[in-house]
Amino acid sequence: MVEHAELAREWAAFASEAQQLQKLLAQRTVNLQRASNVLHWMVRKDQPVGQVLALVADLAAAGASAATADAQDDTSGHVERTAADLSSMAGRSRPITAADQAVSTSKQLRKPIIAGARARLDGSLCEVRELLVRFLGVRSALRLSSTPADLETPDELFRAIDRLPANGAAVSVGDAALQQLSQWLRAAAPAAGGASVEEVIRVELAPLYEIPRDENGWPTRSPTLAETGELLRSRDLPTVVRGYVGTGNIAAARGFIATADRPDQALDDEVLRGSREAQTRHEQALDAVDRIAARLRAVYEDEAAHDLTRRAVPLRAARAARLDLTIEPLRLLAQQGSVRLSEFREGLRKRVLECPCGEAGRSRIVQLIDSEDEILAVEFLTMAEAGLPLPEVQEQHGGDFSAFFPDKVNVAMTAAHSRADAVAAVRAAGGATADPSNRNLAFGLEAWRQLKRYKRAVPGGRFRECVADVLRMLGLVPKDQYWLQELSKTHRSGYATFKVKATPVDRSYVPSLGTQAHGNYDLTLVWDSVTSARLLDFVDESRRTEANVILYFNTLEPEQRLSLRRLTSPDGGKGFSPVVIDEPVIGWLSTLAEPGWRLTQRVTLPFTTINPYTPFAGGEVPEEVFVGRAQERQAIESPTGSMFVYGGRQLGKSALLRGVERLFSTTSRRNRRARGSCPAAGWPFTSTSRPPPSARRKSLPRCGPCSRSASGTSACCRPGQGAGPDPTR
Repeated sequence: MVEHAELAREWAAFASEAQQLQKLLAQRTVNLQRASNVLHWMVRKDQPVGQVLALVADLAAAGASAATADAQDDTSGHVERTAADLSSMAGRSRPITAADQAVSTSKQLRKPIIAGARARLDGSLCEVRELLVRFLGVRSALRLSSTPADLETPDELFRAIDRLPANGAAVSVGDAALQQLSQWLRAAAPAAGGASVEEVIRVELAPLYEIPRDENGWPTRSPTLAETGELLRSRDLPTVVRGYVGTGNIAAARGFIATADRPDQALDDEVLRGSREAQTRHEQALDAVDRIAARLRAVYEDEAAHDLTRRAVPLRAARAARLDLTIEPLRLLAQQGSVRLSEFREGLRKRVLECPCGEAGRSRIVQLIDSEDEILAVEFLTMAEAGLPLPEVQEQHGGDFSAFFPDKVNVAMTAAHSRADAVAAVRAAGGATADPSNRNLAFGLEAWRQLKRYKRAVPGGRFRECVADVLRMLGLVPKDQYWLQELSKTHRSGYATFKVKATPVDRSYVPSLGTQAHGNYDLTLVWDSVTSARLLDFVDESRRTEANVILYFNTLEPEQRLSLRRLTSPDGGKGFSPVVIDEPVIGWLSTLAEPGWRLTQRVTLPFTTINPYTPFAGGEVPEEVFVGRAQERQAIESPTGSMFVYGGRQLGKSALLRGVERLFSTTSRRNRRARGSCPAAGWPFTSTSRPPPSARRKSLPRCGPCSRSASGTSACCRPGQGAGPDPTR
């Protein structure tokens, strides 16, 4: 009976669901205005798609009887036929083509709607199909009910009891039994002093930390058979406390500690550490949702991204003692977003199979899809569908790193085990037969040996000079004055930490070790032989957000180097990535022709988890990750080149313009630059759509790089002058 009642409620819910879907599709915008017009036309109530949605809403509003009654008209058959038509690509193409014929001009109809715009139209009809399939499934389940009475709610018993007289005379044994049953059901609630059954169950299930709890601490589900067996075997206090700490329910863990006969200080410390780790997991889960939402927006899945962001809003602020209420829901949101991205990638794969490009082009696009680079995959696929060649890419190989690891590290390890000079062994393996010819490399090599031998007691008080020479060998040039400040809190402890002011001699591969460091680095010198985990512990927690460089006067084994990478991971690691310089690195650097900060990073960054592509605001991309785009930049700077930059989302339009702005403003003092958007005209400079007529009539200030008028009708914005392909064409 309960199952039939659920079916009736599901049937009634289709009324509002169909109306909401029709309203949603009528307001949905696609990245091509023509496609938006087609979609809005299809869901009109006088069109087949809009008619079937209205029909579903009417049938659901009529109640469950509409599903079981024999319809005289062909309403149910119409829903079935529409669902069948929308189940195939050809069936979905027919309403799209009909709507396109109705709303588009003859000139527009010469070119079909393709790429992302066509995919959005097809996806919208798939949403309608899924609603119809579920609707028909519930209708079939209702029709299988044995009698109409099965659809009644289980409240009939209680309504019948309410109609019985409270103190009627019992004429027969049946009347007496019925009277006792009614009195039992009408009995008053238990005494207020006794605990309710729910409260008893809550207390008994408390050791099962696997069961999620709501805001009031009540279990949200019943225990499984395995969990019941675990409950019968009983659990000790540390197991329960650690379990709740692992889920993020710090309040429950502290509650168990408070009820213990002998409180354990060690458990209090675990709860404190677990609270910090839970906060980190909450932030990581929130970051995962934000990243997936950004990826969805980049591929024009605005509704999914907005829904994801909206549902994450109440989960951003978490109670410090109940982080379990936000961590798992955020993970579920991230999984749902990942599923939507996976469906989008599957759609791209289908488009690749139909793409007229060659096998090599298909392979490149499929590789981008497999690597989850949806943005570039859409860009390449759009170009291929338009018959344009894909950009050529020059493959880059990590020759320096492959020559260094693991061969040079193994050479150093062999020398260290035999108590020989590891640096000299690496130099010999690299073919060096004499001291470095470069002055900075020669001084740095000697300074390294001095620091290793004498530590801070370098003869002649040359400790600071030796540190400076080693930094120059790494590619960092110390400032002239006040460049070294000690941060160590203890002495004679086998390590020392300093704050260093230095400038890279070249550039950095990652912003955190270059422009974002602002010339400030934390330098930690470690003389004791330690593990990779202990090596990271030398960096104080309050300094782990700085650019950290560790000079380790020993050799890390290959396995320790790989462990170092795992330890620096944000997921389960220390959460920060220092650059570790040890004997093999120094030996390899001394065989080069000249020092360089990027040369040092070539053999050290692979053992970190530094992400150079962190979110940046409004195209403010650090110069380290602004690479390539030389042709586009020259086109913008040229007086006869491009006037506007257009293209898909997250392809670097703003970064390109800001990069040109920075370079242009520094070439000459007479240059003038201007940057801004056109909200009054309704068209920003980096829009992916055509300028509206109002923007064409308004004259804008003269642009800096090209010194031309930015009016929309000038020759400088004629078709074909853009700096990139338009994916909507």
